[in-house]
Amino acid sequence: MADPPNPAGHSSVPDSDAPLHVFDATLATLTQYIHAELATATQDYRTLEAMNNAVREKCAGFSEKTQGLIEKTAMLQQGYNRLSPLLERVSALDTEVTFLESVAKDLEEYTRHIGECAS
Repeated sequence: MADPPNPAGHSSVPDSDAPLHVFDATLATLTQYIHAELATATQDYRTLEAMNNAVREKCAGFSEKTQGLIEKTAMLQQGYNRLSPLLERVSALDTEVTFLESVAKDLEEYTRHIGECAS
């Protein structure tokens, strides 16, 4: 079947360059998209790198603080080890003082009782 006549007098056969222009436009758009994705990925990488550096510095600080805490804990343990025998002696003395207070109270009550009986 023949193509319908074109009112401008041209044939209705499509221009052979039109598909190339569409292809070029599509390729240009795709190129822009890929460049935008690459720029976004690059920025994401830089952000992750900055976050990684910040975390590394923070962890280094934690490591130093932890080491300091370990040293101070060891010092406290040594101090406790030196004080432990003294604390045991204080506890024993406290028990003896409590016993002596009880004996003194009993003696006081007994003395009062003897005084009441003698009167």
